[in-house]
Amino acid sequence: MYIFIDSTEYRRFLSPEPDLKTLRNLEKILKTKPKRGQVRPTLILTDQILDEYYRAESQRTEESRTTHTKKEFFIKFDRLGKEETIKEKGIDKKAKELQSSFEKLRDDKVKDFDKKIEEVKQLIKNIFSLATHISCDEKIFRNAEMRVAKEKTHLI
Repeated sequence: MYIFIDSTEYRRFLSPEPDLKTLRNLEKILKTKPKRGQVRPTLILTDQILDEYYRAESQRTEESRTTHTKKEFFIKFDRLGKEETIKEKGIDKKAKELQSSFEKLRDDKVKDFDKKIEEVKQLIKNIFSLATHISCDEKIFRNAEMRVAKEKTHLI
C-alpha cells in the first residue's frame, strides 16, 4: 500500500491546536513490521513536498503561535462619578486580578503550544525519514509541466 500526503496536509499539523495523535499513529504505522502476508505501507515523499513544507514551516508555526499570543483581556470600567467609590475600587481590583489570571493562562497556552509544535516538527521529521524519497528529475519535471499545460488547454 502506498501513501501520498500533500505538503498542505503536513502544514495543517502546524495549526494552533496540533493533531499529535494522527502523526503518532502515522509514525507507528510506518515503523511497524507487517505480519506475514500483509503489505508494508510505504509513504511516498517528493522533493517538492519537502521544499514546500520546510519553506512554509516557520511562517505557519508563527501564525499559529500568534493566535495564542494576540489574545487580550480588556475590561473598561467608567466611573459613575468624579470620585472613585469603595465599590468601584473593588471592581477595579477584581478586574486586575482577572486580567492577571488571563495573562497567566495565555502564557501557559503559548508554552503548551510551543511544546506541542516541537513534537509535531520532530514527528514530521521522523515520518519523512521513514518515507520512500522520490527525487524530481528532469523527466518527472517535464511530465508535470505537460500535465499542467494539458489542464490549461482543457480549461480554455
